[in-house]
Amino acid sequence: MEWMIIVTWLARLILIILVGMSVFAVSIILERKEFFKKNSLKDQHSNLLTKIENNKISEIKADLLDERPFDAQVLMAFENKSLGHTRSVAALKFKAMEEGKAAILGTFGATAPFIGLLGTVFGIIVAFGELSSGKVDSNSIMYALAEALILTAVGLVVAIPSVMSFNHYSKRLKQERERVQLLQNLIKNQ
Repeated sequence: MEWMIIVTWLARLILIILVGMSVFAVSIILERKEFFKKNSLKDQHSNLLTKIENNKISEIKADLLDERPFDAQVLMAFENKSLGHTRSVAALKFKAMEEGKAAILGTFGATAPFIGLLGTVFGIIVAFGELSSGKVDSNSIMYALAEALILTAVGLVVAIPSVMSFNHYSKRLKQERERVQLLQNLIKNQ
């Protein structure tokens, strides 16, 4: 019955992996929240539009240099025709937004339930192994089944917030792109 020991430890290893994924997902969610809070143009959008319409781009850059230096670089890139508008700093901003580990959340959301299900299968195999050993101990069988169901639950606990956060931050990224594109068009037309 050495295989039961191996399968039991594999199920426990899967639990450790899922807990690690959960901790990593929470760290990514917090990092993305802080990133969008710091680098969002949303709060200043109407104020920026007014200043652009009044051709006060230098004031915009001064305001942003104090609070959001990255956005100031984006606006300077848009203003400077020799930089090719979006090919310089603006492209770097979007790259930073896109590559900020947010894709890992989507991967966790898609794979965590299956990893939990694999752990559940291992747990059920252990329960059947207990039954087949001839020693019918209902406590050990119930423990193995409970451990199997816990693995499914942990997989879902990792997946659900990961998917929700991934979708939320994908939407925020799209909104930021639209705002920066609007600012680019307004500055080009000045």
